[in-house]
Amino acid sequence: MNAPDPRNLADTPVRTAHPMTEWGKTSRRTFLRAAGGVLLARGIVPLLASGALGAVSAGVKPMPADAAAAPRIKMGGVLNVAIGTNISSLEPQVTTETSSGGVRTNLYDMLAWQYGRDGSIVPMLATKWEVSADGLMYTFTLTDKPVKFHDGTPFTADAVKATFDRLLEPSRSGAAKLTLDMVSKVEVVGSKAVRFTLQRVFAPFMHRIADNPGAIMSPDAIKKYGEDYGRHPVGTGPYRFVEYVPGDHVAMERNPDYWNWGGPAYCDRLIYKIVPEDSSRAALLESGEAQVVDRVAPADAQRLQSDAKVTIVRTVTSRLVYFVLNQNRPLMKDVRVRQAVNYAVDRQAIIKDILKGAAVLADSPLGRGEEFYVPQKPYPYDPAKAKALLQAAGVRDGTKLVIWTPVGRYVDDKEVSTAVQDMLSKVGFDASLRAFGDFPAYIKQLDTLAYDMAMWGWTSSNDADSYINQIFATRFSKKFPNWGSYSNPEVDDLLNRAAVELDNKKRARLYTDAQRLLMADAAALFMHYQVNLSGEAKNVAGVLPVPFEILIVRNGGFVA
Repeated sequence: MNAPDPRNLADTPVRTAHPMTEWGKTSRRTFLRAAGGVLLARGIVPLLASGALGAVSAGVKPMPADAAAAPRIKMGGVLNVAIGTNISSLEPQVTTETSSGGVRTNLYDMLAWQYGRDGSIVPMLATKWEVSADGLMYTFTLTDKPVKFHDGTPFTADAVKATFDRLLEPSRSGAAKLTLDMVSKVEVVGSKAVRFTLQRVFAPFMHRIADNPGAIMSPDAIKKYGEDYGRHPVGTGPYRFVEYVPGDHVAMERNPDYWNWGGPAYCDRLIYKIVPEDSSRAALLESGEAQVVDRVAPADAQRLQSDAKVTIVRTVTSRLVYFVLNQNRPLMKDVRVRQAVNYAVDRQAIIKDILKGAAVLADSPLGRGEEFYVPQKPYPYDPAKAKALLQAAGVRDGTKLVIWTPVGRYVDDKEVSTAVQDMLSKVGFDASLRAFGDFPAYIKQLDTLAYDMAMWGWTSSNDADSYINQIFATRFSKKFPNWGSYSNPEVDDLLNRAAVELDNKKRARLYTDAQRLLMADAAALFMHYQVNLSGEAKNVAGVLPVPFEILIVRNGGFVA
């Protein structure tokens, strides 16, 4: 057996969050079996596809299997978690950005939960759900346990209705609303039951309701705070909000009235430290000032793995890192230019030399391991072909190319973007790079469309519709998340048909055709699937990184 190459983290023996270290080395069936079904077509959807409609139970587990870690954890202490980005919002109905979503999972509960170790959809505030024969109505039976919001308001069916009525108001917009825009109305049908009526059959509905935007909010707090809810977040979760200092930290304290779904809040306080610089986050872990660090840079991980007080956790995620190719500006309208950009970038070299093996080459516009993912042929590194395509498209040497990147949001994002800038300069572009250290500000700036290329990343909770439909559908042009305004009527038709198709075999064919067309069109500069490296102090347990790039800390604490 060869000794590990210390220059490449892919060869380094680190603890993995899931049994598989690379999804592409096994068939989907084998992967699902080996990983405990972590990315299975979960919950109701397979039953719907086979025609088993009506009176469908949510599942057999009343709480996540991860609660098994509880006996190892003692009560008390302050757990400090270092993250790389500002919080885009502490209100679940504003944003779907996963770093903020991970913070919010401590404050809120949902009707159903899909962020456990095995990835299945399990009951949470709802004990079960039933689906009508036509697939248009979902009726949720709520828990009988005495659940209260942090402001003392009791959790009721009326609270569920108030939460989603607010989200569905015509005046509201944004990423969270997009995830549930298929809902027509929400009705209270009993003291412990709520019915959702959909505008259209929507196969992945349960994935959406179990995602962050489905978090239940206090009706009293909605009335009291209105659009300022994000500054005064009130949920039913294990921790309650204390303060948020933008650019510095978010503080929470144990909810003494928590109903103990999945286990209690073990820590007295939970502090999220906002530290954009990779090296600074790593230094906090080394010094003991932080006990958990999200997105450790590969170079830092190589050093930290020799620290006896630290564990590095490697999680292969479905996060696709790519560059938006902005067709609102003339340059990227030509498919030959978009293809040239893909040929000009040596992604394998970036993965090897910058990311130190902590990434997997992107071979589809859909996340690797996501349901309906089918690998396509990636664009090979071929700068000569890139130059020929640019010449054929009439692009002269010295043509300006404006590239934007965040700093601290994705693994080595600025370093990767700098390498892309250099490679595109070598095929004739006058490429410039602008870096943004404040991620929420970066998101807002992307709306200006004042760039030719911009780094972005996308993932979903095993929902192909929210993955490639939202990124590339024409109806999202010129806004989040299809800032590049990619548009292809054939792709739109495939995606629209797939969303309402309950036969998974037929859905698979539709999504396969869509992936093929998006790759051929060079709809984006597809880079890599991110491998998250998180760091934990050895005396910490119960922290769970999931493949959808959310770090679950709500059941974490210090080893007894």
